[in-house]
Amino acid sequence: MTGFSAKHLGTYRSPQRPAHRAPRDLLRRTTDGGATWQWEAVTTASDVDNLRPLVVPGDAGLHVVCWFRGTMVSSQAYNAEVAALIQPAD
Repeated sequence: MTGFSAKHLGTYRSPQRPAHRAPRDLLRRTTDGGATWQWEAVTTASDVDNLRPLVVPGDAGLHVVCWFRGTMVSSQAYNAEVAALIQPAD
């Protein structure tokens, strides 16, 4: 879709869930060039934080997002993994 773009965000809050909550879930925000915006949950009701989403470049036919999923007390104290979502491109 020409002019369509997406942004990903790890957050406690979203338009669907405005109250503070933990852990953080991952959201995808899409736009058709800025005229309208839509929010879509990538993760929901997670037991651990979902942070630092990264859209991976490469195959134009795929939409690939990787992120950090787990707990982190400090940069030296964490229990986490890298998660990925691979879907056909919009």
